[in-house]
Amino acid sequence: MKYVITILVALLAGLCLSAAPRYRVLKVRGNVEIEDHAGRRAAHVREAAGPATVFHIPDGASVALLDNETKAVYYSTFGGRTTARVIVREARKKADATTAAIGSAVLSSMSGSAAGTGAPKGVSHRGEDSPSGADLAVANAVRLGQGAGDMAVACEVVAGEDSVWHAVVVNRAGAPAYVNIAVCGAEPRLLLNVGYDAGMPCLLAGEGRTELTQYTFHGAVPDSAAVVVCGEPFDVPAVNMLLKRGDVPDVPADAPLVTLRQLD
Repeated sequence: MKYVITILVALLAGLCLSAAPRYRVLKVRGNVEIEDHAGRRAAHVREAAGPATVFHIPDGASVALLDNETKAVYYSTFGGRTTARVIVREARKKADATTAAIGSAVLSSMSGSAAGTGAPKGVSHRGEDSPSGADLAVANAVRLGQGAGDMAVACEVVAGEDSVWHAVVVNRAGAPAYVNIAVCGAEPRLLLNVGYDAGMPCLLAGEGRTELTQYTFHGAVPDSAAVVVCGEPFDVPAVNMLLKRGDVPDVPADAPLVTLRQLD
């Protein structure tokens, strides 16, 4: 009987761990409320929230949610009755729109044509049969923690309130660059969750400083974080897929050069 109880306790502990809430409340402004089986109550900083947690956000109020896994911070963009899942989805849409607008402006200045008239050569799109040379090169650079090339592109960290930070890309290369931030190590991944809005699957940084305030994170900057710099576009989800598979083939000889630099 003792062994049966021990096994049951272990199983229950495992279930509790596997059901750990995805988010927690990082910041509340105004009279934001959470609705649960007992009714509506005030939302409090540090309390857990699942994707289906219901929030009531009055006009002028807002809530920030922290993804416990990725440490990404998502701010509510509208008021009314909503869920954590919708808050995150709409915050990602807003970030993607900002990223796409920046990229379109850079492309327009490069080509002298109106933004949105076409994707630059080499952009990978979801649905292709195989990764591009740029995807392979970036995945290999992230996996190995090093890269070839010497582009004068760095990434600075700007600290804000409540241990929230964002990155700034500083490009002195004399040409636009496609970038992301990699977390190298035992489980390598690309940090910036860049979407496909307006056909821009990766960040395109022009010359000078590009503030990435649309992507904010909480806590310490990972020691192994580095900016990935490539001269051609790469598909962020494709690179993440290659890294998870762990069987990235040899990089083609004509693949774009890739640089990894530690965050300053």
